[in-house]
Amino acid sequence: MHYQDRLRVGAAQINAELGAVDENLDRHLERIKEARELGLALLVFPELSLTGYGLGNRVMQVAMPLEDPRLQTLAR
Repeated sequence: MHYQDRLRVGAAQINAELGAVDENLDRHLERIKEARELGLALLVFPELSLTGYGLGNRVMQVAMPLEDPRLQTLAR
């Protein structure tokens, strides 16, 4: 097991566009790239940062199954 004295973490704050999952995903990927360049080991995002807050009756329009390739891209 590897132990380290320091763990570099970051918190990403993005201005999510309501219901624009693809555009918000691009923003996530940009922040992840920046975090890697800074040597962060962990980057956290706010809840609903892929969809935006206050979707109301638009929830089903942006819902994604676990198999959605966009989620797999984000996980990589």
